[in-house]
Amino acid sequence: MALTTLVAPIEESRLGEWEAFTTEMLGPRRAEYEESRRRLHIKKERVLVQRDAEGPKIIYAITTQRNRIAEMYPGLAASQDPFDVWYKERIKSILGIEFRPEFQTEEPVTLSLRLPTPPVRR
Repeated sequence: MALTTLVAPIEESRLGEWEAFTTEMLGPRRAEYEESRRRLHIKKERVLVQRDAEGPKIIYAITTQRNRIAEMYPGLAASQDPFDVWYKERIKSILGIEFRPEFQTEEPVTLSLRLPTPPVRR
């Protein structure tokens, strides 16, 4: 598995539109959403709104199957599936991001976390 992130600023006035988009995607369009993610080899997708001094941002954390991040964005860009077309139009309208075949992200990050063993109390 590999992890990639995408961070995009969003205007405060568009947060309601973002919420409506995600509600529709995970409500009435959930089956289409899940099929899209299977086609794109996305295993897990987490999205959150982060507010800081510069304003709100949308943060996507995407985990793909078998390090397929290099295929994911071009696959989405080329897709003519009705859900993917709708998704790309909404992302472009709300966030100003246009997925093109040459759309690239940084190299995927492979995470390995080792937590220290807590000391034994006697």
